[in-house]
Amino acid sequence: MTATNPLQKTSSESLSIALLSEGGAIADQISGQLEESSYQVTVLCSGDNLADDFDVILLVLSEFPEPEHILKFVGNQLPELPVILIADAPGMNEVSELLRDAVSRIDYLQYDRELPELLLHVVTRNIKETRTRHRVKELGIQMRKVNRTVSQSLRELEADQQTGYRVQSALMPASPQEIGGLTLKHHIQPSLILSGDFVDYFELPDGRLLFFIADVSGHGSSGAMVTVLLKSLSSRLKNESDVLGLTSSSETLNWFNEELLLLGLEQHVAMFLGLIDEEGSRMQYANAGHFPSGILTSPGEASCFLASGNLPLGLRAHASYENHTVNLAEHFMLVMFSDGVFELMAEANLNDLESKLLSITVYGQSDADKIFGDLSVPGSVTSDDVAVFSISR
Repeated sequence: MTATNPLQKTSSESLSIALLSEGGAIADQISGQLEESSYQVTVLCSGDNLADDFDVILLVLSEFPEPEHILKFVGNQLPELPVILIADAPGMNEVSELLRDAVSRIDYLQYDRELPELLLHVVTRNIKETRTRHRVKELGIQMRKVNRTVSQSLRELEADQQTGYRVQSALMPASPQEIGGLTLKHHIQPSLILSGDFVDYFELPDGRLLFFIADVSGHGSSGAMVTVLLKSLSSRLKNESDVLGLTSSSETLNWFNEELLLLGLEQHVAMFLGLIDEEGSRMQYANAGHFPSGILTSPGEASCFLASGNLPLGLRAHASYENHTVNLAEHFMLVMFSDGVFELMAEANLNDLESKLLSITVYGQSDADKIFGDLSVPGSVTSDDVAVFSISR
């Protein structure tokens, strides 16, 4: 049996009512009143011809013996059809028993031929409720279809993101890594699967160590794509340093800036970049809007922030970046963070946040892995990427 959706019926002329009665005055009166209101009424003396193309069933209790059988049939075979029991005052006890044992949707009406508007109200209300149930059911089916489609799209997106994550992870330098007696470690936690935070470090042909930490504006795929470009530019620095002729940190930031501007990206990049000489005794650095700045610490010396920076990369041509030089102790540690680190901390204002970073950056007691472990809460989710990068000796 194919169900007919009553929602598709838009006028009373198309509404069909089954009136169950073996014949009698009440059925005749009800039929006449409903037909005067343009309802199509079919009088049935049994349930044999009941079908779900009716919109409502009226059952005249005083003119239809053993109604419990037809109610059971409707409840099992036509559960979407509403049933209205028509009774006079003496028949209300029977209505109570039928309502108690009903397995279908049942309403009732104590019929008064002098109040046809009450009959019409009850019939109209039941039809509207049936339409509403059908609509809710249809919406439920549609929502399940949408959810399946969305779930499939999300699975495909996550698979793509996981592939991107593996590619991005492969672009990162090994951690930990030893270069020229220095230990380099980094830890990056993306807010999503892909990250806009990036670090790189390598030895130049002249023996100097070049390193940087970058924080791309935006998160997820857009930020991650820029980190791939940064890796490409970083590889050019490593492989073409003699040709490029960049001798200082500021010149290197200027070169990054101009290259990013040529690409016409919407994102900008904050970067802290440094060069440590071949002897490991002196570091030159420049800061392109990276916050917080790096923290330098050594035995017996208070931890301190290095100089803050100028504009991020990719915003303005011919931006100016300043070189800073510091002497490095025999034993030291430099720790750099992306600003997402603040989301791991409970402190409420900037001074307290910076004081907290200084207090946990202590030579011999911390490095990138330990600092991240001390700050993070297992299973926690942040709205920004978090990166911690340390160089120590």
